[in-house]
Amino acid sequence: MDDMRRTVRLTTLVLSLLALGVAGTTAATASAQQRLVVTGAGFGHGVGMSQYGAWNMAMKGAKHGAILKHYYRGTQLGRTPRSAATVRVLLAEPLTVTFSGATRAGGTVVSAGTTYSARIDGGTVVVDGGGREVRVAAPARISGRGPLQVGVLGRYRGALELRPAEDDASAVQVVNAVGLEDYVRGVLADEMPGSWAIEALKAQAVAARTYSITTNKDGPGYDHYADTRSQMYGGVAAESARTDLAVAATRERVVTYRGRPVATYFMASSGGRTESAANAFGSEPQPWLVSVADPADRFAANPYRSWTRTFTLAEAERRLGDLVQGSLRAVEVTVRGDSPRVLRARVVGTDGSTTTDGATLRARLDLPDTWARFTVR
Repeated sequence: MDDMRRTVRLTTLVLSLLALGVAGTTAATASAQQRLVVTGAGFGHGVGMSQYGAWNMAMKGAKHGAILKHYYRGTQLGRTPRSAATVRVLLAEPLTVTFSGATRAGGTVVSAGTTYSARIDGGTVVVDGGGREVRVAAPARISGRGPLQVGVLGRYRGALELRPAEDDASAVQVVNAVGLEDYVRGVLADEMPGSWAIEALKAQAVAARTYSITTNKDGPGYDHYADTRSQMYGGVAAESARTDLAVAATRERVVTYRGRPVATYFMASSGGRTESAANAFGSEPQPWLVSVADPADRFAANPYRSWTRTFTLAEAERRLGDLVQGSLRAVEVTVRGDSPRVLRARVVGTDGSTTTDGATLRARLDLPDTWARFTVR
């Protein structure tokens, strides 16, 4: 009888262990199959003018003034101040830059048909080409009768200003000093397709012009970057007949609030509602940059009116990195803005949770916008 009992106990134990193994395997398989599904809307920071919304409003007959007033509340159209004549844009900081089309390098006459190279030697810019070397005290102003070809970067109106780069004194800081209207010509088609409705292009031209004179990156020798850190700027290559027409038709026009030009942020798509600057940027409230309903943004031609991103839990853990304690279990939104954009959230793991913000989640998961909802399935 004792042997029989031992046999029964052993058999029961083996079956129990096998059952646990099967259950564990099933649980592991289920966990491996789980996904973090993120659904959302919009593309960008959500503040100010939606480019897709402006396009749809224009296609429905709205003029550029009405479009701008919709997105920038309480504003009017005004004129640029005289002090806004030139914009300085950082193009690059290479060890050597080449250029052609120039007729002067500092106070020295050079040949427009010659390609020159420039490098830094101490506090001096050394310009070499055409069998001669010219040394110009920094900043060296390079100018010509027309646009300058700057290496592989492209052609740019105005002049170049060359000096030692701030972070690497051996590199050349290449700045394009260009008139405001020519700058806007080089921005417009890089920010909005030139084929879009003309009133949308006019609205974008005014917004770009206003943004350029009301924001400043305070760089040593430059006001703006040539990319999304400021606004996209492609020089002559970004110009087209339709965008030039929009710039000319709105010449010197800017958005003003109580008579003064104000910062005109814009983004690709609002998702159906813009966000206040105070929430998106953590700044003081700006009465013209409040959250507004934007039904025009939600139309069939807008690919960002809604979107979905799906990650395995393992991939989401890798992207979220040190925000995950243990293994990822969920992302819980705790505070939303005036639109559904995420302001604060908790990343929940098996060993605890970490508080973060919407901008961090957007960056780590490479999401189009912070207008997002998170589901584990």
